[in-house]
Amino acid sequence: MAGKVIVTRYQNFLSCTKQYMQTITLQRSFLKSPSKGIISLIIVISLAYMGLLANRKDIVTEILSNLSFFYLFRQASIIIIPELVSLFILIALINCYHRVMRLESIDLSLNAIARYEFKFAPLFLLAFFTFFPVTLHLRFLLREFPNYSLSSYYNTYLINGFSANTYMFYLPFVFVLGYSLLNISLFIDFSATQIKEPDLLTTNDNNDIPIPEQHIDLIDSDARVKKTYLNIVEVKTKTGTTFLNINDCYYFTTTSDNQNIVEHTEGRFKIIKSMSALEEDLDPLYFFKCNRKTIVNLGYTGSFTYLDKGKYNITMKSPIAAEFYITKARIDLYKIALKKYIELK
Repeated sequence: MAGKVIVTRYQNFLSCTKQYMQTITLQRSFLKSPSKGIISLIIVISLAYMGLLANRKDIVTEILSNLSFFYLFRQASIIIIPELVSLFILIALINCYHRVMRLESIDLSLNAIARYEFKFAPLFLLAFFTFFPVTLHLRFLLREFPNYSLSSYYNTYLINGFSANTYMFYLPFVFVLGYSLLNISLFIDFSATQIKEPDLLTTNDNNDIPIPEQHIDLIDSDARVKKTYLNIVEVKTKTGTTFLNINDCYYFTTTSDNQNIVEHTEGRFKIIKSMSALEEDLDPLYFFKCNRKTIVNLGYTGSFTYLDKGKYNITMKSPIAAEFYITKARIDLYKIALKKYIELK
């Protein structure tokens, strides 16, 4: 009997793990904190630069002819410091591009990953014109120190720097570095999803969230009229704390690094309240908790799709690129809540 229970729970675990791994949530923890992996970034830059120098025999000959510790240290500084600046600018561009394109999750398939990465090709084609004006002047300051010359600055750096040859020289470097950063971030997000999502499963055999019966009671009775629900939500921004209209919130969720956030029409923000407090304070006519991590605004939910073994996904309406896991037990409750919301519109 005990063996049967163990086998059943193991099958349930594999089923739920398969469900969670059908999508990867793009938390971009590596891109948001690149300084934590500064050594790996320097290695990526060095390897990429060595690959580019393989076809520049003139530069290789110059390095070998002036080989000394001071020369190598100075050359390394001239090369690495500007490229690190380029790298951090590129990281900022990739992060901004994710927000502009609303890239929050992707399916775990070769086609979906290929489409995701192909979307960044235009960014990498134009990235040169963002970082190069900064790094060009930085190279001038480092390389020409202390003998600065206006003619050298104009002829060597400005004229030769902003040229088709320079652009074509850096283009492979940008693509190698850009896709290296993108795939490192993607792998870390994949690993975080793989490790953390199964921990959300409950110990019961169905892995369902206990259904709050009062949710249906609140929808179909006058009990909700007697309670005051949130009209605004307090959030943290880069500059401090502010308040957002609750009706403009797409969804609330807990990220892979255990931060509670809200996706709003004005962007993504950290929440002051806990998820459990939000569940109590949000009007059940307009908000629904689809799993332990996520509360969605019914006004912004789109379709729900059956996957397998009683598992469903709720897809948010365009332009919100997000979908959330929900069990069969809760999908029935979601249908009731959604029908009631539509009737009251």
